Amino acid sequence: MPLSDFGADEGGADEDGADEDGPVVLYGDERQESDDEYDDEYAQEWGAHQSGDEDPESVAPEAEEEDEPEDGGEEEEYEEGEEEDEYEEGEEEDEYEECGELKNAECAEDAEDADQSSSNKKQKIVHNDVLLTQNQRLHGRVRVLEDEVEKLKTEKRLLEEASTCLREKNTALQKDTEAFQGRVNALNAALAALASSPIQPLPYSGTVPCAVPPTAVALNKSVRNVVLGMVLRTPSGRPLHEVPVPFRFPDTGAFPHAIDKNVRTKLREYQVEQRRIVNFVFSAKFDDGSSATEHDISPSGFVPYKMQFLYADDGTDVNAGDFTRVSVDSLCHPNADLISERNMTNGELVFRINRFNVASTDTSPRHREFMVRVAPTDPELAKNQNLVVTSPPFVIRAKVTAPKPATGTTAASEAVAIVHTPSAQ
Repeated sequence: MPLSDFGADEGGADEDGADEDGPVVLYGDERQESDDEYDDEYAQEWGAHQSGDEDPESVAPEAEEEDEPEDGGEEEEYEEGEEEDEYEEGEEEDEYEECGELKNAECAEDAEDADQSSSNKKQKIVHNDVLLTQNQRLHGRVRVLEDEVEKLKTEKRLLEEASTCLREKNTALQKDTEAFQGRVNALNAALAALASSPIQPLPYSGTVPCAVPPTAVALNKSVRNVVLGMVLRTPSGRPLHEVPVPFRFPDTGAFPHAIDKNVRTKLREYQVEQRRIVNFVFSAKFDDGSSATEHDISPSGFVPYKMQFLYADDGTDVNAGDFTRVSVDSLCHPNADLISERNMTNGELVFRINRFNVASTDTSPRHREFMVRVAPTDPELAKNQNLVVTSPPFVIRAKVTAPKPATGTTAASEAVAIVHTPSAQ
């Protein structure tokens, strides 16, 4: 290192530029000559080193010693200081690198925490959105339910008003019925008093014949018995038990459909085909054969009747649950419960069956016969056996056994009212 790189101490230099204890300071040409000499010596040493003749360290040791300044210790200390600075810088770099790695790890952990926090926030946002949607749906359903509740309240109010109106009308109707019944009772009492009093003939004038008052005719009919009978259409008006077998009735809805002998028992039987229409018709007449009406049975004219199906062998009721081979809700169609009650109209009762759901072969035991019984629903009227009728026993078959009559040989059917006693003919 050239000596010219080190400057002299400003405070320790004298006028000649030298200090007794300090380094020699060269100025001008002296300094230039010293630098040239040093460069020449260095070039020689480098050339010898390149040729391999002499170790560079052994060349001009004396010159090196001569050229070394007196303050060489300071250069060594400076170099050591530089090495220490470099070592400290290396340690600082290592510490910086370790610190960087720690910071990177911390940053990675912070990043993971940030990602996790971001993921949690996203999940919370999604969850909140789902809850908000569900809340909106629930609010919508609540509004719909509130509207339904309002509708139901309105309907309830209307029904209550209608119920109140119906109760008022029912009360008024009951009052009218009581008043009408009182008038009927008074009329019946007047008629009874009139019937018990002797009828005085009208004075004869010689021009108009004496006529019986209409009230007297009605009173004479009222004292006769009314009898209910079953209406049957038979050939030439014969009684049913006198119709020859085999015979098939041609009329639609006739009862029975046919008469024939049973193949097993060889006995006469009345047959009803399972899938054909059958009408059970009853008519009220006086005991002298003249026509009667429901007003002849009850002053009010309201005479409801009920039809029942019975087993002919023991007279017990026939129920839909009695049949084990088939499962039915009713014996017939329409349902027997819907058509079993009828009001007498103009002295007649008609029960129409479109088809039967069972047959006699489905009974237990098999091949049992049936009967139809009609009676007033009023217990007092039902005690009068003249108003109760039971049909002849009959069997229900899938097909009747009586053959169809040849063309042009069918006997004419005429309506005839057969008055039955409580025991069927």
